[in-house]
Amino acid sequence: MVIDGQPESRNEMTLRDARMAVVRRNGFTLYDLLISVFVMGLLMAILLPTLGQAYETAKRVQCASNQRQIGLALHMYADNYGGVLPPTVFGMSPNLWDQDPQEMVYLRLDHHPRVGDQVAWDGLGFLLDLEYLTHPGVFYCPSHRSFHTFEDHKDEFRTGRGSIAGNFLYRFDARVREGYLSDLPSDTALLADSFRSQPDYNHRVGMNSVLADGSVHWFGDPGQRLYNVVPYSESSPTSRTIVKRMWGWLDVGHIPTIIDFVPVPPEN
Repeated sequence: MVIDGQPESRNEMTLRDARMAVVRRNGFTLYDLLISVFVMGLLMAILLPTLGQAYETAKRVQCASNQRQIGLALHMYADNYGGVLPPTVFGMSPNLWDQDPQEMVYLRLDHHPRVGDQVAWDGLGFLLDLEYLTHPGVFYCPSHRSFHTFEDHKDEFRTGRGSIAGNFLYRFDARVREGYLSDLPSDTALLADSFRSQPDYNHRVGMNSVLADGSVHWFGDPGQRLYNVVPYSESSPTSRTIVKRMWGWLDVGHIPTIIDFVPVPPEN
C-alpha cells in the first residue's frame, strides 16, 4: 500500500492489520447482545421472587418488632395500674354482644357514638398518650397496603384531632376481672395483625401476635384460609363473630379443619 506517495513497509502493514483485528475482536455483535440480554432476563426471573420474599420477610420482622414494643408497653402499663390493661370503650360492656372487638384497631376516637362529642384516646392509644410509647409509627405494619397507614394519619397525630386507627388489633374484655393481665393464661393472644377485614390484613400468609407473657409469635397460614374467611368490609355484620372466633384460634395455635362460616361478598 502507498501512503503519502511512499510505499508502506511489510512490518507497518502487519502492525496495522493486527490493530484492526484486535478492534474487530473486541466489538460486540448483535448476537452477543441478544445472548447477554437473555442471560440477564433469566437471572432476573430467578432472583426477583427470592428478593421479593426476602423483602417481605424483612417487613414481617419489623412488624414483629413493633408488636414486641407494644407488648412491652402493655406490661409496663399494667405494672403501673394495678395489673389492669388499657381500657377500650369497645370492650367495657359486661354483655358480650354489646362489645365490638373488631373496632379495637382504633387508637383515638373523634365524635364516635361510643364517646359522644369528644376526642378520646382509647385502647392501645393510651400507651402513646401516657408516653409508654413515643413514636406513633410503632402501631403500623410496613406490609400494610390499604387504609390506615401511618402516612394516612400523620396529620391527626400532629394536630390532636380526628379518629386514628392502627394496623394491629387489640384484645380487651372487661368480663375478665375488668381486664386484669394476671388473670389471663400466658398463651392468650393480646394483640395481632388486624383481621377485621381483608383490606386491614397485613400478611396474607399468616400474622404476628403478642401473647399475655409478652412473647411474639408468627401464626402461619400459607393456604390463606384465615384471609379468605375475613369479610371484605370492616362494617360487615359477620366481622364481630369472625374476630371473636379468630382470637380463639390464635390462643390454641391452629385453625380448625372445618370453618363453618363464609365471608360476606363485597358490597356493590
